Amino acid sequence: MGEAAGTDLKLCFDARNVALGLAVLFLARTNGLLYLLNTIDDDDLSGRSSKKLTINAISFLVFFLFFLVTLLLSNGLTITNGGAGVVAEDYKFLHNFLDMPVVLLIFLVGVVAVLWGIGITILKGSRTGSGMPVQVPFSQYLHCSLLPDSITAPFILPHPTSGVPLRFLMLHRVILPLKQ
Repeated sequence: MGEAAGTDLKLCFDARNVALGLAVLFLARTNGLLYLLNTIDDDDLSGRSSKKLTINAISFLVFFLFFLVTLLLSNGLTITNGGAGVVAEDYKFLHNFLDMPVVLLIFLVGVVAVLWGIGITILKGSRTGSGMPVQVPFSQYLHCSLLPDSITAPFILPHPTSGVPLRFLMLHRVILPLKQ
């Protein structure tokens, strides 16, 4: 028990874990400031929030990029061809992204969307985050053989008219920050 507790304590001070925790903290603060800027019409609050938004967004980026780079360049474990054993593989997480382009694309779209939302507020002073709601279908019904069944099995539904099983991805409601 003492050895396991020591390992758990070491994980608390691992630089990558601390960086991820701080990235999540600063992202939450950034999202809160974006909410305040986009919903409350007060010049004093907007001025103070804008200054803090820049500091929190830069802090988020520093810790997120540190976490991402160290994760992609780290070693991981992989199962050998016959399943007989587990061996260390260099750049395992980078290889996982490259082997699954759909997952890489979804990740990159999410990162770009977050950075775009932060950037348009800081650089252009946009305050229209509560602008026009838009339904963005990543396709309500999507026949996609790129995603493995283990991921999409809970979302396979019969098509309403043909009965053919299609993988279902939800419609996402997003707010586009458009100038009015």
